[in-house]
Amino acid sequence: MYTNAAKYGVNPKLIMTSGVSGGGWICLGANLLLAKANKGNMVKAMFLWTPMISDELGAVPLDQRTGIEHSYAEVESCFKLLANDLDK
Repeated sequence: MYTNAAKYGVNPKLIMTSGVSGGGWICLGANLLLAKANKGNMVKAMFLWTPMISDELGAVPLDQRTGIEHSYAEVESCFKLLANDLDK
């Protein structure tokens, strides 16, 4: 989209990505790859609408879930990964 912005009548300075659920994961991953390739300037905003950032909770049987605090613990490692350099 960035490369062909004029062809589609898009302002390349106003490109945003967005994703819902699993699409949020794809959006986040694509933007992380752009940033890692020093092309983060191609996207000005990212909107993650209820992003699925981990499928670990879905693998836990319902009777073994202890509540909402359990779901936070399941994705804590994902948040830590996203906050660090991907090369580490």
